[in-house]
Amino acid sequence: MKIDNIPPELLEGRDSIECNFIFSLWQDPTLINSYNNIKVDEDIITKDGCFYYMLLLALNKQEFQTFDDMSVMTFLETHPKVQQKFMEYGGFNSVHEILNRVNSENIEGFYDALAKSNLLIRLNAKGFDVVSHLDKFAIMTAEEVYSYYDYLLSDTAVGKIEKVKVESLNDGYESYIDQWDKGEAVGYRIASGMLNYTLAGVHRGRLLLWGANIGHGKTTTAVLQLVMPSLVNGVNTLIASNEQGISEFRQITLGAALFNHFKSPTGMNRHKIMTGGYTDEQRKGLRAAADWIKQQKGKIDFAELTSYDIGSLTKLIRKYSRLGYTMFIIDTLKPANDSNDKMWGEFSEVSKELSLLAKNLNVAIVCTFQLTPDAMARKYLDLSCIGKSRAIAETAHAVVMFRHIHSDEYERLKPFTYVKNDDGTKTKTELELDDNKSYIMVFMPKNRSGNTSPQLVMEFDMNFLKMNDVGYYNQSPESFRR
Repeated sequence: MKIDNIPPELLEGRDSIECNFIFSLWQDPTLINSYNNIKVDEDIITKDGCFYYMLLLALNKQEFQTFDDMSVMTFLETHPKVQQKFMEYGGFNSVHEILNRVNSENIEGFYDALAKSNLLIRLNAKGFDVVSHLDKFAIMTAEEVYSYYDYLLSDTAVGKIEKVKVESLNDGYESYIDQWDKGEAVGYRIASGMLNYTLAGVHRGRLLLWGANIGHGKTTTAVLQLVMPSLVNGVNTLIASNEQGISEFRQITLGAALFNHFKSPTGMNRHKIMTGGYTDEQRKGLRAAADWIKQQKGKIDFAELTSYDIGSLTKLIRKYSRLGYTMFIIDTLKPANDSNDKMWGEFSEVSKELSLLAKNLNVAIVCTFQLTPDAMARKYLDLSCIGKSRAIAETAHAVVMFRHIHSDEYERLKPFTYVKNDDGTKTKTELELDDNKSYIMVFMPKNRSGNTSPQLVMEFDMNFLKMNDVGYYNQSPESFRR
């Protein structure tokens, strides 16, 4: 963002806006990581602001807990050019004077002022007339400015662009038959052939819920079953997570590529990827897997969410849908406060918003979610396992849940498959579970594209990030507890 190209009206008070925000962080460095989306020359643009913000980040990188005079001086003594510039700006006298005027408890207000100023500057650069409305925007928050323009666009479109379309169901089937014949009604591919067939893929314009008990691999399975096939097939995917960071997702993605597309190096497993200390062979394998990911047709982006705010998530999905991303994985969907009944009610509304968003943008949205604690003891999973808000499943196109099959079930649990005979007929055949392998049972308590039974049995190796289809099983609804 070049400051010389910005109308002077939009820069009035800009020095104070940046000063208040930066020195609130200076006053309380523990807040810095909460605002790591702020970038020099993009969000901080004044000459003074850029200097002090870069110094702030450098001090934070040195892991100083407080930015007192001694800490700052210790850093400056090893960076003479920075020290010279610091003194030109008035040294500690200027810093102390500013710190006496700001209060870090007001950081949210200072951040909103900065965000609003940047939003107006960017809207102006996009051709919106913001200068003539500055008096109106002066009393608005950044969110209100965004909502104002969002409303204007929506209000302009109502009745002009988005008209309700009514069509006859008596005729017009020929074109649909051609589309269906080409498989255009099938969604994005799921890695499991059984699950892909049952759900008919992951559908654009629809919401899919993907659940499991805590620590049982709902995120890992979502990457293996949904993200990796999309990567190979050229479907651009955005993962938005409020629980795990980018490092964890890199480990899963890289491991999935390594263990499923290459010969695994000796001694390498998921835990080894995380703990390091690689041999030459292991490092070579990881680099080959990284190159393989880079060469695929699809793209994967990651956004770390700092809150459960549906407004921020909606903006993110809208933005990336315009950039050609049509698969969105939200990890994990849950209320901001799961002990608050009101929050559970609002949570239901969130799922409705996401479902409508998927439909309006024609994108596939997949939300992982955690099953209720009592589901840990269940053999049969249904919609009651969602918790206080079964309503989140109302607008979903499909709900997928899974549980681990316990070792004491191996002997009596007999999955079945269908073996094709020479004459073209199929014979139902029972299978034995291997004591040396781990399995999950997949339930589909809601499925608008097919059956909800039987359940699916899949091999799931969390150490080597592999999943293989085994067969089907009719789990009894009465078997709620072990």
